Amino acid sequence: MKIRSVVAPACLALGVTLYYVFVVSAGTFTRWPTYTNFSDLQAEGFRAGHLHLSQAPLPALLAQTNPRDPIHGPLWLWDASLYNGQYYMYWGPVPSLLLAAAKAGLRFNKEVGDQVPAFSFLVLWWATTALLIFRIGPAFGQTKNRWPLFVAAAVTAVATPIPFLLARAAIYETGIAAGQFFLVLGVLCGLYAMQAPRSALQSRWLWAAGTVWALGLGSRITLLPTIGLLTLVVAAAVPAPERFWRGRIPRWIKMAIPLVLAMAALGYYNRLRFGSWTDFGTNHQLSWMLFKWDRIFVPYNTFAYLLRP
Repeated sequence: MKIRSVVAPACLALGVTLYYVFVVSAGTFTRWPTYTNFSDLQAEGFRAGHLHLSQAPLPALLAQTNPRDPIHGPLWLWDASLYNGQYYMYWGPVPSLLLAAAKAGLRFNKEVGDQVPAFSFLVLWWATTALLIFRIGPAFGQTKNRWPLFVAAAVTAVATPIPFLLARAAIYETGIAAGQFFLVLGVLCGLYAMQAPRSALQSRWLWAAGTVWALGLGSRITLLPTIGLLTLVVAAAVPAPERFWRGRIPRWIKMAIPLVLAMAALGYYNRLRFGSWTDFGTNHQLSWMLFKWDRIFVPYNTFAYLLRP
């Protein structure tokens, strides 16, 4: 019976992984197209002991009066942030830090395209999502008949936008995939905290949720509103014998401490690179599609997200 209970999940996991390999390799299984290699450039920068990318700007670009003028596009490292004569990333540093640790641990020094970390994070995201589905299944009466859970996990694996992210696995998709993996893993830790039988075990899972979500912020800072809301939801949902606020506030603090530390670390990381705690690098980006923040966008984006057909 135990063997039978393992076969179906193993077959599903193998099938999903093979499908992901098929898509990320453009159907070849062996040759994975490389679109960008920013994660590796930043990882090698970290390994060399500095915060800028390991690729230096061309002298011809630095000699220009305005290197960010699109007329100099052929000289650019597209979408990098150029500041004080060096290239930087405006994406979160966590995927590159993990890649640097993996390369150091494996003593691997060859270039790694962004398709590799993007694929890895998407596989981890799906595995975590499948665990979450099977964990909450019994709450909806799925105790004996588990096939609906397998169907849900399979549909999740191929739902939009996963195939697109795999088919174009560049630095943008790496940041998205890493952020979503840590986001869902934090939700799973929060669920374990809700279901933990002892207060001490609850505390460990709450610390774990906060730490994982901190890594999510270090991968994709735009997750901050979502993660902030989830910390409140989890703190309110964890059972506590005390009064509501007396029991929930310490639980919220346990999750908030890693998040606050992560925000402080990211701010200091920005200050070391760009001289500002809040400058993530988008102000120095080499692109003609610049990220801009303006309150005039709020009503239009709200309509687009909620009401646009």
